[in-house]
Amino acid sequence: MDKECRDKGSQWSTVIFFNAVIMSAIFVNMFCAGFGGIMPMCRLVGAYFASILCLSHLAVIVMTAVFRYSAMGMLCSLSSSPTNISSTSIDDAWTYQTDGRFMIFCFIIQLLTFVLFCLQGVCNIRPFKDAVPKAPYNPVDETNKDSQINIS
Repeated sequence: MDKECRDKGSQWSTVIFFNAVIMSAIFVNMFCAGFGGIMPMCRLVGAYFASILCLSHLAVIVMTAVFRYSAMGMLCSLSSSPTNISSTSIDDAWTYQTDGRFMIFCFIIQLLTFVLFCLQGVCNIRPFKDAVPKAPYNPVDETNKDSQINIS
């Protein structure tokens, strides 16, 4: 079990990868929905994928918390070993501790963007007063009495 646990690792790179994928997908979706002002089909595609992305976003948030606060994740966050190792040198600017803090930062940002992203789909945007369409033309109108035909 210890060898399997060591080989599996903390899986933090998986968490960072999925955070990057979901945030990129949300960016593309918001761009598509924003472009929908010109092309209605883009708005439709953006609205359709928003619910799918919202559920995927929730899964990434849960995955971030699970892997960051797992037993291996907690041990890794205490380590001051460098994580930025190239073939020629070791840069100790990024350690497991800074990676753990970065994951907490990602988790908080994910929670905030998740709430905003979900509210975007359920909030009703009211039109301006001037944007409300006027009543259709009524030929029998008080202002148009002279042009009425009297049949008696």
